[in-house]
Amino acid sequence: MVRNGTANGTAARSQAAEIDRLKRRLDRERLARREAEAIAERTTRGLYDEVAARTRELECIVDMGRELAQSLDDRGFADLIASHIARAVGFDECGIFAWDKIQDTVVTAGYHPAARRSALIDVYPLDDYPETRRVLMSGQRSITDPADPTADSSEVSFLLGMGGKLMIQLPMNVGGRTIGTVELISLSGQMLSDRQIDLAQSMASEAGVMLENARLYAEVRHQAFHDHLTGLPNRALLGDRMEHALARGRAPKLPLVGLVFVDVDDFKVINDSHGHEVGDRALIAISQRLQQLVRSGDTVARFSGDEFAILIEDLESPEDAHLAARRVVRAFQKPLTVAGREITMSVSVGVDVGNALSTTPEDLVRNADFAMYIAKASGKSQHEVYQASARAAADDGAKMRSDLRGAVRRGELRLHYQPIIELRSGRIRSFEALIRWQHPERGLLSPAAFIPTAEATGAIIGIGDWVLETACKQLRAWQELEPELAVSVNLSGSQLHDGHVIEHVASILDRTGLDPRTLILEMTETILVADPGAERVLRELQNLGVRLAIDDFGTGYASISYLRRFAVDILKIDREFTDAVDTAEGTALLGGITQLGRSLGLELVAEGIERPRQAELVRNAGCDLGQGFLFARPAPPEDAAALLRPGGLPIQASSITS
Repeated sequence: MVRNGTANGTAARSQAAEIDRLKRRLDRERLARREAEAIAERTTRGLYDEVAARTRELECIVDMGRELAQSLDDRGFADLIASHIARAVGFDECGIFAWDKIQDTVVTAGYHPAARRSALIDVYPLDDYPETRRVLMSGQRSITDPADPTADSSEVSFLLGMGGKLMIQLPMNVGGRTIGTVELISLSGQMLSDRQIDLAQSMASEAGVMLENARLYAEVRHQAFHDHLTGLPNRALLGDRMEHALARGRAPKLPLVGLVFVDVDDFKVINDSHGHEVGDRALIAISQRLQQLVRSGDTVARFSGDEFAILIEDLESPEDAHLAARRVVRAFQKPLTVAGREITMSVSVGVDVGNALSTTPEDLVRNADFAMYIAKASGKSQHEVYQASARAAADDGAKMRSDLRGAVRRGELRLHYQPIIELRSGRIRSFEALIRWQHPERGLLSPAAFIPTAEATGAIIGIGDWVLETACKQLRAWQELEPELAVSVNLSGSQLHDGHVIEHVASILDRTGLDPRTLILEMTETILVADPGAERVLRELQNLGVRLAIDDFGTGYASISYLRRFAVDILKIDREFTDAVDTAEGTALLGGITQLGRSLGLELVAEGIERPRQAELVRNAGCDLGQGFLFARPAPPEDAAALLRPGGLPIQASSITS
């Protein structure tokens, strides 16, 4: 029993010891678990804080980017950057400074708060701020503390001048290069944590990218709206400013808007004489002189090439624009100094003022440009004011040119015929073919209304070909009744100069079977004298067998030597001599011409006979043929054909007294 009791006591003690050991182990495990949980909690909280901090930093950068992207063209762009960085890191003030490497300066681009910007100057020379230069060159940040005896004195002076107690300079790095600095200023001496400094640096780099993008955008925009050579506003920017100015001018009682259009006279001569490099420098000098002539609110623009425009706003009267134009003309009567040499030039200037007829930029430009060309046509170095009546005439001329180009194709041309009479017998010797234009809107037009335009545009070649063809075909038909009948056709200087008239006449004669001697080609003596090649063409025409006549003789430059040289067959004496034949002087002049013609073996035709007495005196002076309203006016083919019948002429030879 004793032995059993002893054994039981030992077992109880062992069991109690085991329980105690297990309990201590459990306590250790609980302690270890609590410590592990505490570590896990601290780690999780640290990670959360890290993520939250990073999120806030990212949000700061994103918010800054979003707001700046919406104001890329805003002049306060850098102020917004400074504001965002200062708020993100909790500093009082923040400055943005751009590095101008060429000038070796930093330029104040933005500041927060904006009201404090007036305490800064626009440009800081880097020679005066070596610490700032070090930040820019090294790409490393700098801290300036006035309490630090080693701090750069110029930076300390700047900081104290701003009322600050601590300044952190951070480089703005873009693509591996530094473009400026971000300067954070604390008014309380507060220092940033490493995390805050890292955030500020991240935002500074982001700000650098945005500033660089803004600079590139501004540069592209400037290039889009400015001339690359002179730096002046270009046509696009001028148009925009005109639009705004005209919109203001349309309001009641607001000032007028004027446009002065300037064209350099004979600028090509400058390029040809001095070279294009000097020409470019001349354009720059011209732009500078124009800018010296205007007020600060006016716009001088390079329109194109050697054309410039001046937009003048706030005019009290149209006369103000006219005075400005006169100043421009006078200013260029003085030589320009270009590349060390004096160059003399002049300008032609046109002016238009916004009104009921000039309500858009296009109107102003078109009208001022038109006035400028009027000034140039008037002799250059002049100015002209736009007149609606002149534009109407020009528009009318333009429409005339357009209409004339298709007149032959559309069948609008007509030939009227006027007889040339033998003054003694009254017989019709020939007809002169005279062109008319049956215009669809203006009715029947005489040659004076459109031939000058045809000459100027070159349309006269096609018209002349049509006249020759039509007149020859008509004559061939009439020769069935009057085999000896002839027709006269006028040749223009352009036809003679072109030379293809020879081939054309030969082709017509061949196709119609017309006797060449019955085709008379008329030209004025002025044309013969003016064209050195006329003699050759006339010789070849004569070789075809046709006859040649000088029209309106006595009003040009022909002399006896010209009459011999060109070997003409007929002289048509101008109506000026016929009109004066009933005076002693006129009779003598006409007699002298007829005597000259007879001595050269030429037929003589007196033009413009309107009275029987004139016909009598002309005939008595020795002129055998006559033409004029006395016998018949130019008439369409069917009416002219009626004149060939017996008694067809309204006046007979017997009525011309001898």
